[in-house]
Parts: sequence; C-alpha cells; structure tokens
Amino acid sequence: APVIDLVPDEKKEVWGVLYFVPDPEVSLLDRGADPGKTKRMLPVWDPENRAYAAYVFVNESQGALAPPDKEYHSRLLNLARMSEVPDKYYDALSAVKPK
Repeated sequence: APVIDLVPDEKKEVWGVLYFVPDPEVSLLDRGADPGKTKRMLPVWDPENRAYAAYVFVNESQGALAPPDKEYHSRLLNLARMSEVPDKYYDALSAVKPK
C-alpha cells in the first residue's frame, strides 16, 4: 500500500487524513514502511485546532522523491477535495506530475 513521504522542513505544513489505528494493529503499518522512513510520534492539529499525537512516517533520506503513479495521484486529489483542504494545498497537489 502506498505511504506518503514527509520530508522535514520547518517552513512547510502538511495536510492529510488522520486515522485511528488500534495499538495491536500499529505493527502492521511498520511492515509496509519503506527503508529510509522512520516512524515518529508527532503532534498534529485538526481544522478546529485540536491537538493529537500521531504516528507519522518521515522520509529521512535526502534524495529526490518519486512522483506518485496516476491512480494514486487521482485518489489523493479526490480525498483532498472531499476533506476540504485549503485551496493552496489542493493546487500544489494538482501541480504534481504523476509517473
């Protein structure tokens, strides 16, 4: 299953969907993680500014990120629109050229 890469950058923000995963199932996420990605517990906020602690996979490598395939890119765009992310985020996601 695809996993979004987050690259540390103090000047950027990331929008996404937060899912509750029961503790016994968290290890299943680890199996799907690519090498070079680190699972971190990070603070995240919802649109009402409520804070949560969430596991996030962070891309620790400094190499270029591969673009998503067309199907996955389409799914991301649909989810972003349904989730009512800010227009600037949707526009940036739309500008990504899938492989």
